[in-house]
Amino acid sequence: MSDYSRRRLLVAALALAGVSAIGCGESCSCEAPRPEPADVTIYIVRHAEKQQLPEDAPEAERKDPPLSRDGQVRAMGLTEDVPVRDISAIYVTKTRRSNDTASAVVALNGVKPIIYPPADTDGLVERLRKRHGQHVLVVGHSNTIPLLLAGLGVPEAVEIDEAQYGDMWVVTLNGAGATVELRRFGESVERFDPGR
Repeated sequence: MSDYSRRRLLVAALALAGVSAIGCGESCSCEAPRPEPADVTIYIVRHAEKQQLPEDAPEAERKDPPLSRDGQVRAMGLTEDVPVRDISAIYVTKTRRSNDTASAVVALNGVKPIIYPPADTDGLVERLRKRHGQHVLVVGHSNTIPLLLAGLGVPEAVEIDEAQYGDMWVVTLNGAGATVELRRFGESVERFDPGR
């Protein structure tokens, strides 16, 4: 390497060292700006109508009943009310009614449901908050959804009557907190009335 080339490299190295030493001063931050995490959109529904079983039905069946005919129709209608192709994760409890409510969405988009323990609200909230930029479906129960909404930062308290079905809370999580929109689901499919 010639002396001239060595001097050019030395000058370039000193210039670079000078820039590094100077930094950008007190007027700016040297850290690259971090992008804001993308919003998380969560569709929260109570399972659809469950079948009313007779008193003499086996106890295991009474504790975990399937969906009624109306519930099955409502579950099919859920596919019209959530963006099925955009759903990245589906959370259900291990109950038949929770799984059956999500089954039509699962069949159309192929996402395997994730079973969550209904008593672990904090754990579910933490998992949902990490799904930046995703759309998520959660199928819960009348006694778990109010706690979940509160955990996500929805300020209005929610109560769900035992006979109340078809509500859907669309929660958007962003840097500013949580916003919620109450919608209905499963009413686009016409119910068959054998009396007609």
